Amino acid sequence: MKPLEKEIEDMLMAIGGQEALDVFKLLNGKKDVSEFVLAEKLKLTINQIRTILYKFEKYNLITSIRKKDNTKGWYVYYFTFEEGKAFDAIKQYKVRELEKLKLQLDRESTHQFFSCAKKCTRLTFEAAMEHQFQCLECGQIMNPEDNSKIIHKMKNDIEAMKKDIIEMEALRPKPVIEEEPKKKAVKKKVKKIVKKKIIKKKIVKKVAKKKPAVKKSKPAKKKKK
Repeated sequence: MKPLEKEIEDMLMAIGGQEALDVFKLLNGKKDVSEFVLAEKLKLTINQIRTILYKFEKYNLITSIRKKDNTKGWYVYYFTFEEGKAFDAIKQYKVRELEKLKLQLDRESTHQFFSCAKKCTRLTFEAAMEHQFQCLECGQIMNPEDNSKIIHKMKNDIEAMKKDIIEMEALRPKPVIEEEPKKKAVKKKVKKIVKKKIIKKKIVKKVAKKKPAVKKSKPAKKKKK
């Protein structure tokens, strides 16, 4: 299993349950998988498949293309799982969950809650007062709750989530450096040019050797009178 795969599976289970995880397993490592193939293999309707895939799209985990089926005459969607975007999607999901936890903690810390002995329902002081502190389900008197344990758990969950987000940086895919191939290509081009120049010089030298030397004629001597 790849480093991010476990993180992806945990996230998909949280946002879409086992069906979302099953869709991921069918898409993982493949390209342009038909929505009808997904529906057939998982024994789900097209609408159920599209609902799951919409959750994937929310985090930019998939791309899709549309092609017309010449036999049936309608358009079919084909999906590809974008593994390269998985890290950002997981981090985005965890940051959102962290913000939700912070809001819940703020609400829990700033309100007094009331409930009955059976814990049928849980209301704030204002809501409980509107109903004369009687439970909406069983009619029993609602008493103030001690939510200190809930607050303590939420604080621990927030710290754990923060730590998890920081540790996730170790799983960030390393960027692909494309400069090296370009440098190699430039070096090869330079080598070719140098090689051509050397060959050209050798040819010029050979031609110069083969060319016969022209003898210079001596000037005629003047006769003495």
